[in-house]
Amino acid sequence: MGARMFRELTTGYLLILCALLLGALFLIHAAIPRDDTMTIFRSGKGKGALIETPYGALLVDPGPDASVLRVLGASLPPWERHLAAIILSGTPSGSAERLLDRYTAGSVLRFGANGLPYGNEVRFADGITVRVDAPGLFSVLSRAISSTTDTGTFLLK
Repeated sequence: MGARMFRELTTGYLLILCALLLGALFLIHAAIPRDDTMTIFRSGKGKGALIETPYGALLVDPGPDASVLRVLGASLPPWERHLAAIILSGTPSGSAERLLDRYTAGSVLRFGANGLPYGNEVRFADGITVRVDAPGLFSVLSRAISSTTDTGTFLLK
């Protein structure tokens, strides 16, 4: 009986230790200041962008397929399921509905016939301004990065 009780106590302590360790890792990750980055990725026939800031993530043109979910899964921590905003430039975005099944969004901004007129700029709390000029054609102002930039991740400083 003593050995069984020892195993149960040891297992309980190990579970508590693992929970404390995971909580500490979460707090450490949350406390690390993040630089503003922008990941340009292929979305269908065009390109999309994931802009990560300390204030949240902005998604521009998620595209017509589920490739955006792979980008978000690779870029964001598993517990981060909220996007500050999703910007749709008027290109086909069939993945937006699937995206909102897995992530919440502070706002969804549509451009084109059923939304804001092209040429408008949207400024976010952290000073990042996105301009949408036409379907699939967007730029981050004051940074030389746009939908014509090659795919990759860029520091926005």
